[in-house]
Amino acid sequence: MYTIGGYLYHHGVLGMKWGVRRYQNYDGSYTRKGMEHYRESMANYEKAKETHKAIKKMHKASKEYGSVEVNGKNVYVTKDVVKETKQNVKNAKKQLNADYDQLKRDKAGDKGKKLYQSGKTITGSARNLEIATYIASGTALVAGYLAKNGNKKAAQYTALAGIGLEAVNAIIGAKNEVEAHYLRAYYGHNRPNRK
Repeated sequence: MYTIGGYLYHHGVLGMKWGVRRYQNYDGSYTRKGMEHYRESMANYEKAKETHKAIKKMHKASKEYGSVEVNGKNVYVTKDVVKETKQNVKNAKKQLNADYDQLKRDKAGDKGKKLYQSGKTITGSARNLEIATYIASGTALVAGYLAKNGNKKAAQYTALAGIGLEAVNAIIGAKNEVEAHYLRAYYGHNRPNRK
């Protein structure tokens, strides 16, 4: 999106609909087209690897015998052709990794959407953890107060409760981090243009 002269312009893919993905369903499963797209990237990578392997053999044979027969013609396969096919393999691998990463982002975005629909937010989770931390630190103050006033048994139980609350806070904090990851993926879900 960009603005020119106070007007907002948005460019998308021809035929796209708001909130509808081309490659993944909302339940996290991939559409037929999404799986075809990923399989196509995988096939391109495998084909590039096989081509590179064959060209390397042909280059070796060209050096040894002077030329190689390809489609009824004698040709000499140079080292530049080998380098070019190696670069093709790298490019195909890069595209395959990009497509796989996009599938992972889509899946994380869908999990984030479910969390958001259930009422979870990043700030709300952080606020809840902050309140629980205050309660846990408050138990330490209460335990100190009870110990000063001679109630050692109650101070011990309060301190143990505070330790238990700290352990619970650690678990809640780890859970919140995972949820925050998914929520960020949902908030910032952005699909780059595919080729």
